Amino acid sequence: MYYHASFVALVTVLAVVVVSLGSCFLAVVQYSTSESLKIGIFVVLGIRSGTIVWCSDSLLGLGIRLAVGPVEGMTS
Repeated sequence: MYYHASFVALVTVLAVVVVSLGSCFLAVVQYSTSESLKIGIFVVLGIRSGTIVWCSDSLLGLGIRLAVGPVEGMTS
């Protein structure tokens, strides 16, 4: 029963996070309404570019970590 309650709590938190508006959305809306649609599109492209770089770096680091093997002195 403990695992069921934890799972329900996790799904609830994830649903709230996915549905809520983030700072990126607010930045795009702000620049699109105060400046122009063209500036808003550039903001979107900048956010997406940063996300792609961040994800690529994360996957590269994880791949290197898995290729190296276990860390010396760490026990499982």
